Amino acid sequence: MMGKVGFVLNGVLLAGVLTVLFLGSEGVAAPLLDVESVNQNSSDLALLESSVAADPQPANVAALASRYLDHGQPGLAQGALDQFQGSDDAQLTHVRSRVAFAQGHTVDALALSRESVASCEATASRCPNWVLARALRQTEILEAMLAAGIEDPALDPARTQAAVDSAMREVRLVAER
Repeated sequence: MMGKVGFVLNGVLLAGVLTVLFLGSEGVAAPLLDVESVNQNSSDLALLESSVAADPQPANVAALASRYLDHGQPGLAQGALDQFQGSDDAQLTHVRSRVAFAQGHTVDALALSRESVASCEATASRCPNWVLARALRQTEILEAMLAAGIEDPALDPARTQAAVDSAMREVRLVAER
């Protein structure tokens, strides 16, 4: 009698596991991106994904990876950037730095940000001015964070914000007449 009960219970357990495996715990697949934000910009995201698929140039991949970062998906951004693993393109290096920071690797993010600045300064004609400006600003912020002892910004958001505010403080001088 005990053998039949055990056999039935094992069958019920197996059926439950298979149901969860195939349907998920809620019966639907979880979205990769936030549905509301994707619906607002889904056509832009689809257009970027299509442009990368059709023409995987560094600028297209950097734009797509940046969009994924904007949606809080550093893993997807990293996946897009992996297409150009050996590239020294300043724009890609800048986005790689952003991905490293989003993943909590401030030291790596700073090294990549400095590499982006050096690349722009070495090849000014190939590097858009906005990339250099953003990389310089990002380098300042990351240096301030590391000087404050912050290696993973997610661990101490208050100190992280204070370090960012300190790095972004602007001083304006007024000439006397």
